[in-house]
Amino acid sequence: MMLAMRTTVTFEPETERLLREAMRQRGQSFKEVLNQAVVRGLADLRCGAEEAPFVPRTFPMGLLTKRYRMADMNQYNEA
Repeated sequence: MMLAMRTTVTFEPETERLLREAMRQRGQSFKEVLNQAVVRGLADLRCGAEEAPFVPRTFPMGLLTKRYRMADMNQYNEA
């Protein structure tokens, strides 16, 4: 049998809001939601699951020569 540990924790307002929202959605107690969140968070750390950095997708668009740029400008000037 696992012994329970009792402690005092101070949460940021956003963290508390998320916990209380999860309580309402799941119909669980604060203790249940908090324990599940801690277990999931620690499991992610153990597995090295970090949020991947944002990497924009780029696509080659070809080279525009001066002649094509001038043609585009003339197209808009004629309209």
